[in-house]
Amino acid sequence: MTLDHSSLTTLAVLGDALRRRMFEFIRQERRPVTREEVADSLGISRKLAAFHLDKLVSAGLLRTHYESPAGIRKVGRKPKLYEPVAEAIAVSIPSVATECRPTS
Repeated sequence: MTLDHSSLTTLAVLGDALRRRMFEFIRQERRPVTREEVADSLGISRKLAAFHLDKLVSAGLLRTHYESPAGIRKVGRKPKLYEPVAEAIAVSIPSVATECRPTS
């Protein structure tokens, strides 16, 4: 049996409760969101949200692009938007079959 390094990294990243809540929030929104929206929804700073969002991107759970959110036109740099990747995420743990043998 071999373990895929990227699967372990993904699992480890989601082991953090705050990152897991961020990921769940973004998936529930069903649209790209800004770091400000994530920060506001979880009651954390924008800087902390950016740090954890970038970890989720590095693990391959989210992707980013720069675009003005629908209906909002601002001067300056377009905000970074985060959205889940299209691929399904699955973790499987093989079962271990053990025999109970009486000792002699």
